[in-house]
Amino acid sequence: MIRTTVRALAALALIALVAPRALSTPQKAPPQTPGAKPAMAQEGATGPKLTDAQKISLAMSAGPEAISAKATIVDITNPSATEFRQLRAGTNGWVCYASMEVPKCLDKVCQKWLDARMNKKDLEVEGTRIC
Repeated sequence: MIRTTVRALAALALIALVAPRALSTPQKAPPQTPGAKPAMAQEGATGPKLTDAQKISLAMSAGPEAISAKATIVDITNPSATEFRQLRAGTNGWVCYASMEVPKCLDKVCQKWLDARMNKKDLEVEGTRIC
């Protein structure tokens, strides 16, 4: 029963993270000059190269300023990396992730959930939380 509840909450959390981006108004691509390569072809298959400052800004966009201003910032823009790189240390227990798909900010409990999910471990539930 608890496992089913945790899975249901995980599914709701995923929807909560993805839905706002999916429902937002798409932005128009900048005009291309004739014969120019598309941006992805210019930058490579992994997407555009961002500076650390741009990655920090991207990660901070995932949460309210009151949280993201003091959060640890981690770069996860390279999905093939074996380890993610910390761009800035934080002081409030939150971590904001710079991601090309969906930047996100997670508190300690949600970080624990993400770790269990990514590493296929059982999650020790300590209370009700929506991540």
